[in-house]
Amino acid sequence: MKPGVTILTLAAALLTGICPQNAMAQTYTFKNAFGDFGNGTTPCFLTSDKTGRIFVADLTSTFDNGRIEVFNNDGTFVRNIGVGMFLGEPLGITLDSQGNLYTTDYIHAIVNGRIMEFDSAGNFKRVVTSTKPLPYGLALDKSGNIYVEDNFNRIQKFDNNGNLITEFGIVGSNNVVGTTQDMKFDSKGSLYVTDCNNALGEYNTNGTLLRTIGSGGSGNGQFNTATGIAFDTIGNIYASDFINNRIVEFSNSGDFIQNIGIGELKNPWGLTFDPRGNLFVADRGNNRIVEFGTSLTSVAPEPSSSALLTFAALPLIGFIRRRKV
Repeated sequence: MKPGVTILTLAAALLTGICPQNAMAQTYTFKNAFGDFGNGTTPCFLTSDKTGRIFVADLTSTFDNGRIEVFNNDGTFVRNIGVGMFLGEPLGITLDSQGNLYTTDYIHAIVNGRIMEFDSAGNFKRVVTSTKPLPYGLALDKSGNIYVEDNFNRIQKFDNNGNLITEFGIVGSNNVVGTTQDMKFDSKGSLYVTDCNNALGEYNTNGTLLRTIGSGGSGNGQFNTATGIAFDTIGNIYASDFINNRIVEFSNSGDFIQNIGIGELKNPWGLTFDPRGNLFVADRGNNRIVEFGTSLTSVAPEPSSSALLTFAALPLIGFIRRRKV
């Protein structure tokens, strides 16, 4: 290759560093709102199945009248689960790989909460345990073990028969996050919990706190009461910011990406995604479920410092080229 061609090729490569190609960023816009809530009912935590159906824990203002509502992802109502048989305050909900629904019953008989299981058709199967005091968030790992947060500010791990294995996140220990709300596993098997004390905590299945994400406040990457949590297909983390009325997105490494739903939400709580990547939010203050559609937009990144150094070196490249040719 001739020296002049070599230098021109090098210059083109360096110019690419100065003017990098636009990056594609995922943005979320309001798409739909649905749900016949109100009159003493309140949407709380959410989950979804492989077909895109949305499951909503619906609290009531009177004990023993709660329910799980099921909707298609276009907002059409499918059915209620648990009406008239339990559910003083259903909060945490999750599905196993067979489509069975697990839910916490926050207040039952005023004294003890319980964890209940329903089959994929919504039929009652069993009480997993009735000894859990005031259970809140709920999650299942890939082995079927059950993780529950309670109002004693701890997370308890049960096997699928309801036998206690361990507990962690206890106030006063060195692996505590705080007053946890929702919890979900990511695709890598880490358990993430939201915290009323304005952070997200990542645990392994042995109960070791691996890291925290976020802090208190109203700036980017901050919370004023973190509630719901969800993950997209590439592992980005989404958390409801209850008082600041928004959803906060982080990368899997914990870096702030964007705020979602500003001006659309009031006291958001539960979050979930459908298989198409649409984000569903329990918009508690407005008594509805809000769907945000996703799209890709082009973002022009700022030149890096190395690219600016490259720009400064271009006159030298031109000089070398004139001497070599």
